[in-house]
Amino acid sequence: IDLYNPPSEALYDFKIIKKNLWPDELPAEQRQALEQWLTHNDEALVQFRLATGKLYYWPQYAGGMMLEADNSVEYRQLTELACALCWNARFSASNGDLKQAVDDLVFSFRFGNQSLIGPKPMISFLVGAATKANVCGTVFFLIEKKEMNAEQLDSFQKQLQQEYQNIPSTLDLTWDKFTLYDIIQRIFTDDGNGDGHIPGAELKLKGRDVETIKVLAPDISDEQMKNWKKCDRKTTTKLVDDLFDFFNSALSKTPAQLKNEDIDISSKINETMSENVLYPYVINMTIIHQLFYKNRAVQDALIATLAVFRYEKANNSFPENLDVLVSGGYLDKIPMDPFSNGPLIYKKETDNFLLYSVGVDFDDDGGNHEENWGKTDGDYVFWPVQHNNASAKEILQTTNE
Repeated sequence: IDLYNPPSEALYDFKIIKKNLWPDELPAEQRQALEQWLTHNDEALVQFRLATGKLYYWPQYAGGMMLEADNSVEYRQLTELACALCWNARFSASNGDLKQAVDDLVFSFRFGNQSLIGPKPMISFLVGAATKANVCGTVFFLIEKKEMNAEQLDSFQKQLQQEYQNIPSTLDLTWDKFTLYDIIQRIFTDDGNGDGHIPGAELKLKGRDVETIKVLAPDISDEQMKNWKKCDRKTTTKLVDDLFDFFNSALSKTPAQLKNEDIDISSKINETMSENVLYPYVINMTIIHQLFYKNRAVQDALIATLAVFRYEKANNSFPENLDVLVSGGYLDKIPMDPFSNGPLIYKKETDNFLLYSVGVDFDDDGGNHEENWGKTDGDYVFWPVQHNNASAKEILQTTNE
């Protein structure tokens, strides 16, 4: 972090550093600015690569409030360093150095994994998901743009599969739960038995730079203030405990499984927390759940795509179905679609193939790509490359917000 040099204002203005583009798609001026940014960060990237060789990433925080960790500038800098490594991989590949490109993508993917492991602030999970989506999008580009032989494809797939072994099966939300406990301790009175209320005088200080009020929305309405005055410490604490028990259980289920069991995370949050003072801090749980499973789908689709091209190199044709890849030893298992609870959909075409998820509408639209994962209508297509990488774009946008 100390060695890191931020990009120029021009790159910030055009949001180039977080776009999943290929170097030859950029105007000469922007390409030159990117190359200068990477050069200025040579030493920072050396340290970043070395750091990912450690077993995990475990930041430490010190400050007045747990909530402040979500605003740590370190997360923005680490996100940009991971983006720099992906850009370095694209430039290396464009210049014919596939080994360096693959190594940098593996380093960046590993950092994304490390950001998801252990109890960390929710922003860390978003950074990890965004980083891995950016890596996967870059690899899809790499497969499309650069001819890779069977040995290179096999090596790349094995390296990524090795990293997949460290992907957490769920997220540890202990930090976020304790953050809400911290807020409860700051804004509620305490009679020693767990009971307490929010002093009306503090609510009337809305918008003032008072430590205990900073956690409240500065523009609360009169109706919200009326509802929040009714909140009590014991009930609010129980709501937090119950909500995290519910969400931890929901994280073990795919979006399709939740739909089949008629479980709606957003509705649950609204029903239980909408009139509580902590509501602004739990509404993003629905987003986290969907991003977790979108990330998983992208990762599995990438491994399947590498396997398909390995098969094509060996047999001079694309496989008829994904089962052939498993029986032939190209894949360990069929990649599943978390939005259907069936396999990702694969269709062999004349000289190409189609690989997609049915998306968040849970409906197969025949591979008609919609960049918001079928939110309005359509599916999410992994191959052929759609040149928008909506997964990374969406996650990065969420991280920015």
